[in-house]
Amino acid sequence: MGGSALVEKGAFEGKFSLNYMKEHSTPGAGYVIERPDISLTGVNLINEDFFDPSRVAISSNIKYKGNISETWRAIANMKFDLGGGFELASVTGLNKIDSTLQFDFDTKRDDVPSGTALPGGLLNCLPGVCVGIFEFDNSLQQLSQELRLTYDSDNLRLLVGGYAFDENYRELDYTRFVGSQDFVTGNRTGITPRPSTLNTNTYSVFGSIDADVTDRLTLTGELRFNHEIIRAASATEFNILFQTGNPDITFRGKETFNNWLPRFNAKYQVTDDINIYGSIAKGAKPGGFNVGQVRADLRPFGQETVWTYELGTKGRIAGNLISFDASLYYSDWRDVQVTTICYGTASPFGPEAECPNATAVTLNYIVNAKKAEVKGAELGLVIRPADALTLTVNYAYADSAFVNFEARDVYPAPAGTDRQFGGNRMPLVPKHSLSGSVRYEQPVSDSASAFIDVSGRYRSSRYARFDNRVLLGNKIVADAQIGLKGDDWTALLFVDNIFNDLTPDFSRYWGNFNPSQPNGEYIGAPAKRSFGLRVSKDF
Repeated sequence: MGGSALVEKGAFEGKFSLNYMKEHSTPGAGYVIERPDISLTGVNLINEDFFDPSRVAISSNIKYKGNISETWRAIANMKFDLGGGFELASVTGLNKIDSTLQFDFDTKRDDVPSGTALPGGLLNCLPGVCVGIFEFDNSLQQLSQELRLTYDSDNLRLLVGGYAFDENYRELDYTRFVGSQDFVTGNRTGITPRPSTLNTNTYSVFGSIDADVTDRLTLTGELRFNHEIIRAASATEFNILFQTGNPDITFRGKETFNNWLPRFNAKYQVTDDINIYGSIAKGAKPGGFNVGQVRADLRPFGQETVWTYELGTKGRIAGNLISFDASLYYSDWRDVQVTTICYGTASPFGPEAECPNATAVTLNYIVNAKKAEVKGAELGLVIRPADALTLTVNYAYADSAFVNFEARDVYPAPAGTDRQFGGNRMPLVPKHSLSGSVRYEQPVSDSASAFIDVSGRYRSSRYARFDNRVLLGNKIVADAQIGLKGDDWTALLFVDNIFNDLTPDFSRYWGNFNPSQPNGEYIGAPAKRSFGLRVSKDF
């Protein structure tokens, strides 16, 4: 729920909005298998035929909360006409999210743990049955401020501005294994939370020049400087398996990243309805810290950068019946951030040199791949054969690959051998993506209209990780809606995933525990067919 207010007085215009949202998502579930193909270069296909819904498991020792969150969002968007083509604009944003995340992460239905009794009243469940509860309290607060001064004349548009962003994230970790000590149960009573924080400060200055060189040719140049400060802190000496060790913050890190980010664009108006364009742009993603129990020199990871070169065309044809947007692009990525794993002391294959003191079975951490590239094409069509009927089609092709990426292999267990993964496809990037929709909307009164909307999307197979040993199969999903809408309200009936495609969207390496087995794979259960009623009202 929320509301907004528009204030206009003389040369001033301001729009102010405040929104509140409470969400509750049910806990995710899945199951663990040992990959059928355990050869060094074998590929395991996980598709709808492979997925077995009967194996999806979750314990019933407690009612798992899933994700419960409350969000407050406020925006103040103001502008002041200074005259003579000049305008001063300010955008202030505040976003605050408090959430609790809790789910069963041992992937089994068992409610009672078993294992090996150890001195001091400890239970090691790894040789038997673990009942693990993944639980966090999270708090995120973001504050941003942007100022822009613009000048607009017939043939020239100028912009200068500044931006500041402050983000503070705090996490309390209550993750535990039931029965590891007498006081460790299904609820968090007696559990000492382990804190971690991540603070990001971004400061930017930017400017652009947009000039009509001729009646048909427009050139644009932009330049942005980003200064980003990343601070991280975490408790790194606690043993989650036994709930022992130091629960306080033991690691603190700070890194600074600076980037000059240029962008150049040329647009030529071929006809009144069609243009062609070309652009060159640089982007960057700041680095950060691995706050898990990895070796000290592996904690910081670097920023990644990308240069993208694009050629395209936009326009309308057939008497505005068809709108189109088509482009070709090439992206040159450097120092790509990639997630990998290592075996800890709780694994029969650990500990490895990269995480010699890790008390986990396995843990994730980020490394940088030296170079990757993406070559792609995109096409979008909007067709309006009648006022009430709209058809859309969007297609994307992406040929993504690592060019130079030497890293530890995560298989065969035990891992540790460096390999060159250049030539492998980048994770979670399908080569082909296709989406489309058909919408029919017709007025039924002076203040309301009825509509039917049918949409579908397809993605080709994509690899789950950089080693390209797990391939998530092709997926097709269709949705439908029918309803009524007014100026400030909508009521509709919906069916999502009409044909109940159960091809998994996610899988990950799953350690070697419970029971210990090499090369386990966790398969996340995909969303099933669902239907219901949605009602919304704008205030």
